[in-house]
Amino acid sequence: MDTKSLALLELPKVLERLSVFASFSAGVDLCRSLRPTDDVEAARAWQEMTTEARKLLSTKTDVTLGGSRDVREAAGLAARRG
Repeated sequence: MDTKSLALLELPKVLERLSVFASFSAGVDLCRSLRPTDDVEAARAWQEMTTEARKLLSTKTDVTLGGSRDVREAAGLAARRG
């Protein structure tokens, strides 16, 4: 999908609103990087994951990401050093 269409659909605003619910910086970045897909199988897989997550959150209300930290920098360093 082209940038003009994404802007017309106000996707950046939607993603910004979504990112407010993220627990830490890696989640915020993931929220902001979401894009629509024209791959039907990918869309189905995403819908299945969303359904599974909603079921988990409705049955296990104490599930959190509390204490999670952004380890991307450390993981990148580890990967470079082998």
